[in-house]
Amino acid sequence: MRVTLLGHATILVETADLTVLTDPVLGDFLGGFAVPCPRRTIDAARLPEVDVLVLSHRHHDHLDVPSLARLRPRVNTVLCPDDPLVLEVLAALGYDEVKPVGPDHRVELGSTELAFTPSMVPVPEQGLLVTTPEGRIWNQVDTMLDLAWTPQLHRGGLRVDLHLANFCPILQNEVMGGEDTAFPLALYEELLEVVLAARARLAIPWAVGFALAGESAWVNAHVFPVSHQRFISDLESAGFPGRAALLGPGDVIELRGSGSEPVVTRAARPELVRALDADLGPLRYRPSAGLPPLADTNPFGLAEESIWPLVERGLARAGQRLGEGFLGSAEERLRRWKATLAVTVSGRDRELHALIDFGAERPRLAEAPGAGDADLRVQITASGMAAMEGGTAWDRVLWECWRASSGLFRVGAGGHVTAPPRRTQGRTGSGQLPHAFDLFFGLWAPPERDYLMGEVRRALMGGSG
Repeated sequence: MRVTLLGHATILVETADLTVLTDPVLGDFLGGFAVPCPRRTIDAARLPEVDVLVLSHRHHDHLDVPSLARLRPRVNTVLCPDDPLVLEVLAALGYDEVKPVGPDHRVELGSTELAFTPSMVPVPEQGLLVTTPEGRIWNQVDTMLDLAWTPQLHRGGLRVDLHLANFCPILQNEVMGGEDTAFPLALYEELLEVVLAARARLAIPWAVGFALAGESAWVNAHVFPVSHQRFISDLESAGFPGRAALLGPGDVIELRGSGSEPVVTRAARPELVRALDADLGPLRYRPSAGLPPLADTNPFGLAEESIWPLVERGLARAGQRLGEGFLGSAEERLRRWKATLAVTVSGRDRELHALIDFGAERPRLAEAPGAGDADLRVQITASGMAAMEGGTAWDRVLWECWRASSGLFRVGAGGHVTAPPRRTQGRTGSGQLPHAFDLFFGLWAPPERDYLMGEVRRALMGGSG
């Protein structure tokens, strides 16, 4: 079995029976505002025919519409989560051999077994376990695995030979949302525990292979707290029983059976993929670097006269959803705290403020002169909101076009200060309140489908299919 690393979460697995390609991203990332890191170039014409294309989940650094459109003539079968949005995108691109699979699902093709591993993350996503007579690899992708499940990685008494590991908690929401941005010790410990339990002969840090570029590059210093090399060093300190290595695009790992060690060849397929550098510097974590003020530079190139009508349409939908009880039990928790949420939409030459008083008998979204002393605050750029509302952008808005903060607390007798329970590692549990931006985004956000279907149309019109 031969595994060729193509960058980020994309790998090419070649066995005696078939060729498997995972989460293909052939060019830049996320609509072009992010680039491969380290930089690499792929000659897609040199890819072999793909017997099975595997998609792990719907996030756009894994479900890359332009790449999928380009690959359509070369792919026989797609295996993906049973996610209606993923299935609709694939159908719109013309993929007709698509088989939804779920965690613990197994597919046998000759002597090759593809098994799908679960995740505790509340979106349909899964890892991939490939087993052949030559060995076993586990592509963990972004999944968070319950430690109690890890013995199944060794099903049949086999050891994992190669583990492409999830190693870096990404602090995107914590940074933009004004939450605690201290190093995520608990989450990192969970990731390390899974790698230790997997006990692979060779583990490599994987699936963090892009960096924001241009005027968005400032984000990189805040959201990637674990470097590739730090992860390798920490595994060694933790007593990892195998070998850990930093590999990159163009490197090949071969499994040759009989419990032998994986064989690594650097830059082995220059005709297919070439690393243009080995620079991971753009991902260097510098949490003390200040966040720039939120300013609307209209990076989406929207016509100025189109922006505010789209903003107003989005706010109207948010108000309608609020009146329909869209927030469910979260609204009742906010009512108990008599919380207020202020939304500020900032354009180049004007701002619009709206306020929700959840302590009112019938909360509604009403225009306001300013944010005042609101407990929860959200600020979003007008062009970002309009671009998402119009279906022309998604990821860039979520990565950099907003800020939020929470100052929800109450003072009781004797000066005792109480606050709602803090949410843990992005999950909202009993008694916890959603993040301020999650509240607003839940009320306002247009369907993600609109953006992805627009991406499909743009990819097909561009001739990439």
